[in-house]
Amino acid sequence: MNNLSFTLLKSYINILGYVAPELAAKKAQSIFFTPRKHAQKPWEITAQDTARTVVLDSGINCLVWGQGEPILLVHGWEGRASQMSVFLPFLSTKYMLIAINAPAHGDSQETRSNPNKFIKAIFEAQKYFGPLKAIIGHSMGGGAAVYAAIEGLKVEKVISIAGPSNFQHSAESFAALIGLRGKVLGYFMKQTEQEVQLSFSEIDMAVRVDRIDKPILIVHDENDLEVPFLQGCRYKDKLINGEFFATQNLGHRKIMKSEIVLQKVTDFIG
Repeated sequence: MNNLSFTLLKSYINILGYVAPELAAKKAQSIFFTPRKHAQKPWEITAQDTARTVVLDSGINCLVWGQGEPILLVHGWEGRASQMSVFLPFLSTKYMLIAINAPAHGDSQETRSNPNKFIKAIFEAQKYFGPLKAIIGHSMGGGAAVYAAIEGLKVEKVISIAGPSNFQHSAESFAALIGLRGKVLGYFMKQTEQEVQLSFSEIDMAVRVDRIDKPILIVHDENDLEVPFLQGCRYKDKLINGEFFATQNLGHRKIMKSEIVLQKVTDFIG
């Protein structure tokens, strides 16, 4: 969406909010929960061509590489499974790597998604592939991975890279971006909880992360402009058996191509 289109959309929703605040909130919610799809990079296509494809009962599309104990890879919002192939040189000779396309992402079904759909996809994949050696999630996938572990996912180790520690922040950031306020903001936040089918307090992972007794690694960059560093820092003093690893000058996306980060994750898994 270019700047002009975004400005017009923002104006439309705000004008609509004066006469029909609940409808304006629904329009905003539709945008919030409808991920855009972006073209794959050449290196992703190359990696995908070497994978075998598994489609789960719900229509979740998975890319699978290698043999051995399974490691589940979960991309972020508006991402795709092939992006997680960055781990192939580090882990695929020892483990089976399974990268899921979350609902409405990549080659998976549906047109709308939300954190709970990511979480349900994780549990479905774990049920199909069996107990996991590790789960690695980036951004939304990182937050969903932590939540799934809190809720009893059968996994030995948990890694979140640039992930949110609560999803209320994601909703509030989007609302601020398009200028929601007053009644429209209230309706939007209420409708968001209804669609996700979890309350914001339930999906505040930092408050509940002490329920995870398995090793957990939280990786976050100090210069992340999409999921602020503070989101990662909320975990620091609450990890029972975990480690917080801070990086600098990588931001939200380059962190996934950093050899330092990829090696740190590899060493953590063992």
